[in-house]
Parts: sequence; structure tokens; C-alpha cells
Amino acid sequence: MKERKLVSRKISITFAALCIVFIITTAWLVVYYNSLISDKDYQIGNLKAELARLNAEVDRLNATIQKLNEEIVQKDNELAQKDNEISGLNDQITSLNNQIADLNNQLDGLTGQIANKPNLVLDDLIVEDDRSSIPYNLHISCWVNNTGGSTAYNAFLHIIAFNAEGLAIETYYSFGGITGRMHLGLNFRVNYTGSPIESWEIKPIWTDKLIIPSNGTFPP
Repeated sequence: MKERKLVSRKISITFAALCIVFIITTAWLVVYYNSLISDKDYQIGNLKAELARLNAEVDRLNATIQKLNEEIVQKDNELAQKDNEISGLNDQITSLNNQIADLNNQLDGLTGQIANKPNLVLDDLIVEDDRSSIPYNLHISCWVNNTGGSTAYNAFLHIIAFNAEGLAIETYYSFGGITGRMHLGLNFRVNYTGSPIESWEIKPIWTDKLIIPSNGTFPP
């Protein structure tokens, strides 16, 4: 009987010891796992903070990308506008160049016409007031050159001279015409009255086409 009690007591002590060990082990495990959980929570918190920071950075970069895309679109629009302006200016330049070419053609045509038109020039002109005999006369000698390319028709020298009394001479001296690039010598006198000649003017007059005057007669 005594031995049974002793065995029972030993079993109770062993069981109690095992319970204590289990409790201690369980408590240690609880503390350990709580520590692990706390550490994991800390890591998770850090990761969430890092994730939030990275998301904010991504948002910032997306905003920057959007802004740059908008700037690119704006620059593209500006470039398109500039291209349109350049195209318009090039069209204006082309139009102006065409106008210049047309004007040059007109100028060449006019220059050719002018070159072909008759043009009378007086060379070696000598004018003398001859009062050695009566009537007094203005002695004129010169060469008339046609520097143009076509014939000068109906050619005259318009002669004007003044003396102390006023207009002493106004007359036209006809010499027919001169073909282009040719010259004609003239030597003639124009009579006048009054005091000596003080000033004079001689100017050639002509047309570029032959003019036939109208004429007629009256019955007696």
C-alpha cells in the first residue's frame, strides 16, 4: 500500500514537472512568436511605408511624364504652326519670284523696245551768229546720229533763239529721216532780224513711224 502511494506520488510529481515544463515552454514559445510577429509587423510597416513612398514617386514620375507629353504635344503644335508659316512664306517667296521674273521679262521687253526705237543725238554742233550781211542769220552745222535700232521718221530740228528784243527765231528745220545706227550731216542758216542773238536752243524731234499728212486744194 505504501509502495503504491509512493509510486502515485512520484507520478504526480513527474506530471507536475512536465506541466511546469510545458507551461514554461508554451510561455517561451508565446513570447518568441509574439516577438517574431512584432518583428514581422515592423517589417511589414516598413515595407508599406516604402511601398507608399514608391507609389508617390511613381505618381510624381507619371505626372512628370504627362507634363512632358503635354509639352511635346504643344511643341509639335508649335512646330506644325511654324511649318505652316514657313510654307506660307515660301509660297509668298515663290509668288514674289514669279512676279520678279515677270517684271524682268517686261523690263527686257521694254529695254528691247527702247533699244529698237529711234533716238536722235546731236554731235559736233556749231552755232554762229552771222551778222556780216543782211539779213542776219544763225549759222548751224552738226551731225545728227540715230543711236536707236529703227528709222527716225519726220525728223526736225526745233530751233529757238533770243535777242534783246525777245524771241528772235522759232522755226523747224526738216531733214526727213535717218535709219537706225546711221548719221547725217547738216549745215544751214536761219535768218532773223534785230539785235544780236544772246541765247539759243536746238532740239531734235522725230517719230518712230512714217506719218503721211493729209492735204488738199481749193478750187479757184
